[in-house]
Amino acid sequence: MKKLLLIIPLLIVTGIQAQVVTVSPDQYTHEQLVTEVLINTPCALVSNIETITGTNFGAGNGIGYFENTNPDFPMENGVILATGDISDAPGPNTSNTWPGSGWDGDQQLFDYIQSLGIDPGLSSYNDATIMEFDFTPLTDSISFNFVFGSNEYGTFQCSYSDAFAFFLEDQITGEIVNMALVPNTPTETPISVTTIRDNTHNTTCSSENPEYFDVYYGTTGQPSSTAPVNLNGLTVLMQAWQYVTPSNPYKMKLVIADRNDSSWDSAVFIEGGSFFIGNADLGDDITIADGTAICDDEELILTVDTTDGSVITWFFNGDVIPGETGSSLVVTESGTYGVEIQNPDAPDCVITDEIIVEFKTAPIVDLGSDVLVCDEVFATLDATPENASAIDELFYQWYFNGDIIAGATEATLDVTEIGDYTVEVTTNLDCTATDTVSVIISDFTVDLGEDVSVCDGESYELIPQVDGIDPTEATYLWSTGETTFSIVVSETGSYSVEVTYFGCTETDEVTVTFTGLPEVELGNTLLKCAEEVLTLDATPAGETSGNVNYTWFLDGGILTGQTEATLNVTEEGIYAVEVNDGGCIGTDDVEVSFYENENCVISQGISPNGDGLNDCFDLQFLSDKEGPLDVVILNRHGRVVFELTNYTNQWCGQTDDGDELPIGNYFYVIKSSAAEASTGYIYLNK
Repeated sequence: MKKLLLIIPLLIVTGIQAQVVTVSPDQYTHEQLVTEVLINTPCALVSNIETITGTNFGAGNGIGYFENTNPDFPMENGVILATGDISDAPGPNTSNTWPGSGWDGDQQLFDYIQSLGIDPGLSSYNDATIMEFDFTPLTDSISFNFVFGSNEYGTFQCSYSDAFAFFLEDQITGEIVNMALVPNTPTETPISVTTIRDNTHNTTCSSENPEYFDVYYGTTGQPSSTAPVNLNGLTVLMQAWQYVTPSNPYKMKLVIADRNDSSWDSAVFIEGGSFFIGNADLGDDITIADGTAICDDEELILTVDTTDGSVITWFFNGDVIPGETGSSLVVTESGTYGVEIQNPDAPDCVITDEIIVEFKTAPIVDLGSDVLVCDEVFATLDATPENASAIDELFYQWYFNGDIIAGATEATLDVTEIGDYTVEVTTNLDCTATDTVSVIISDFTVDLGEDVSVCDGESYELIPQVDGIDPTEATYLWSTGETTFSIVVSETGSYSVEVTYFGCTETDEVTVTFTGLPEVELGNTLLKCAEEVLTLDATPAGETSGNVNYTWFLDGGILTGQTEATLNVTEEGIYAVEVNDGGCIGTDDVEVSFYENENCVISQGISPNGDGLNDCFDLQFLSDKEGPLDVVILNRHGRVVFELTNYTNQWCGQTDDGDELPIGNYFYVIKSSAAEASTGYIYLNK
């Protein structure tokens, strides 16, 4: 039985000891540890990889690759940086000092800890293991996972701690930060044995941030034989995280060193593949259940930080959104949105993310156009949303001229006062819509102008003058039945229009009188004696207004000062007149000529020789004045040789038969109904 009891614990211990972290100093080169283990992504733009450890000084190797199958250790593989030779890193926990110590420390780490004033007993750092490299982040943050372990946990955890740091330098700004900090501490607190500890394992000092301490292997903790690594204590799996500027070049320096001596070693284990240098990050899902959804009358902008020149593709419910290739996307519809970003400097690098977006339904409220009331102020306003069937539990609140209307919490509101009415409609998910409408009394006028007189032969356009509203928003009904804004009339009469604006009507009426043109008659061509004064009369027929203006012209030129209805003329020419009767103008003209016998005397002789001068016995002036003439021509023997009724100038020295009479004196007798007979002698000459 004793042997059996001894064998069983041995088997158990042997089984546990087999589950330890294994390390390899040469399975990967130091460059490969960065590019293939630590980062391990085609998106990595890494260069200038440099390392310093004991092998640079003829001592142990503090850099290597580790693998793990022990479920109590939180990483499967990664990179180990230690202050001693990593060959002594695998568990169980059997020694406090690893072999191969005794090389230089790191001045930057020393200066950094000294500047914080947290370790007054610090005199130097030794056995510094350093891994540094340049890289370019793709998005606005970087991170990686790690565990810090040390043999100083327990005995020396109250005042003595090796140090490590993850220095991140922005090579554009020169700013340097340490990413290996205790989370949620008010000041910058580097991770160390003294800043993360549990006083269960050393009661001479208090616990510090014990929530980040994981396990201690020793008398007060787990059995040393079960330790996966050869260290006294380990932190929990932690994350180093920092905001960065996408596309800026950065330098990362991972460093760990022994404090003041080369014993009681420490190590940091960095999880393989956890070095996150950027991915598309659309944030958490935005859902109604989580209380992060916004109302659908708002817009959401999804944004990704990318390197200049990146090829960006956006997706909606798995389908490419055409034309959307920018770093931001305006979202107004619920669904699943995705983004894919291809790095221009690393063609095989494609980063993606996806987010579920939900919108709360907002009410769609429209109170309509302003309400125009005529005489009595009464209207019913209705704020029922157009999409009311898609929304629960609607709440209404009405306001008048900006003040709340007590008790007005229904969808409709009866109003009896003019002013501004506003409604606020809220859903049970706190989406609110508002709208405002004004109730206005009709106050517009319509004017067709004064009664108007228009001349015959013209037309007149009636155009209403509408004030107080936009005339294009009104309707029109004329007494003629026409519905246009204006009408054209050509007949005398009274015309009216009804103008209706949102149910309110105003009217006006005007009389249009078409006036005939003045009837002016100056007569036909007029003949006059040279010394005679002839009077032209332009008084229009039937003229009674007495408001008539006259303008006289001679041969096209105005006769200045001649503005009366009559004009006395003594000269030959073409006389014209314009008669203006209230804007209506009548015209006429007449030609005035002298008689051929312009002196209007009875000739004492004629000479019908065809020269156009005094060829005939011209009595036209006499017939025009006295009426029809009877003329008798007798020879010296008293015998009638020529006789004619309605005579003007027909005797040119011929007989009644047309025979030429001889030269000599002849006797004439001229008779008319207006005067006594005239007699005398006339000489006929050839």
